[in-house]
Amino acid sequence: MQLSDHTLVATPKRSDDGQRMTLAFSHDIRPIYWELLEETTAADLAFAPDLSADFALLAALPMALRRGQDLHIAGEVCPILMGHMEDLVRYRTLLNPNEHPRVISLSADKLHWRGGYHPEKPHLISLSGGVDSTHALATNAARAKTDPPSALHRPVTAGLLVRGFDYPHTPSEGFDRVAQVVQDQATRFGMDAIFVATNWKNVLSSQKALWETNYAVGLAAVHHLMAGRFAGGIYATNHDYTDEYRMLHWGENGIVNTMVSSAAFSIEPRSGEHSRPEKIKALHEYGLLNDIRVCWSGPRTGQNCGSCPKCYRTMLIMRAQDIPVQPAFPKDLHWTDMVRIPCYKAIERNALETTKSIWRSRSAPMIYFFLCAKLALAPLETAAYKAYRSLRSRSAASS
Repeated sequence: MQLSDHTLVATPKRSDDGQRMTLAFSHDIRPIYWELLEETTAADLAFAPDLSADFALLAALPMALRRGQDLHIAGEVCPILMGHMEDLVRYRTLLNPNEHPRVISLSADKLHWRGGYHPEKPHLISLSGGVDSTHALATNAARAKTDPPSALHRPVTAGLLVRGFDYPHTPSEGFDRVAQVVQDQATRFGMDAIFVATNWKNVLSSQKALWETNYAVGLAAVHHLMAGRFAGGIYATNHDYTDEYRMLHWGENGIVNTMVSSAAFSIEPRSGEHSRPEKIKALHEYGLLNDIRVCWSGPRTGQNCGSCPKCYRTMLIMRAQDIPVQPAFPKDLHWTDMVRIPCYKAIERNALETTKSIWRSRSAPMIYFFLCAKLALAPLETAAYKAYRSLRSRSAASS
């Protein structure tokens, strides 16, 4: 196959001990690595010697799309996944033409069908200690106990946590705390825990590609690295089906989720039929809510700060359903905290509207009053935010 000098070539390589995979590029992109951490409890786990290069296609695609370069994978790729990625290229280019300048071509050394589903192999599930993944884990376990068992149930034997996505790829105390939460969850559900470190997000940022629109593909790449041991992977959706179609530009949605499976390794999203309040209520009933980690502010400490927008929104949902906020959070929600909850984006307003619609508590009238007031004044907050962004853009342009 004759490749042009402009084609980005991605070459995967496995370490001799099978504990590390790397992806090198023909052009000026730093190599990407994935490394199994020693905290992994799964016995004899290693990246399989005959692992296909499906993970490499998923990992390299966002970089090639952002650069507008054709992509060639130096290895074997499933034709089903290759076809999915060709569709994904067109989807991304149509949806985000400013970020993805052209429809790029994809190729590989070899396209090879590896067969279908292996029922004797178990599944793994991505865990983060948050509401979505914990709910997906508990719901999957509950589906095994229905009569008859739900067809959505999968025999999950391992939980996967990635260092380098929500937390830096280098060691940190915050990641260690979340890793302990995930290890405890895995133990509670009779599973092993798999910990993988990668610099994929760091390299993605260096190419000015957006994490928000590409993270699902990056997570799928890590799942595909486990194809030698598992039949498929599960990750939790971030939004319910209603919110999903309000923001299809987001990296994980009903279109993208159907494109990241190969013929031999399926990836299945879960919990999209449940709203965030429903997930929180279910986790409270399961006795798992006190362990969740949702914080998204400042240094990633592995704990909930109780003072950032994501903590506030989660606490608000709990108050709406008369669920105790502590000890999951260091302090209770006060009505004055409502001022600090942003409401200038559509997805933020939708979240607050959903919370208002399920409000059942009579113990926090002031919080409910300010919630209603915030929603009523949301158009003004949105206008102020747009004006601020406009002024900031002009200032940056003039400087």
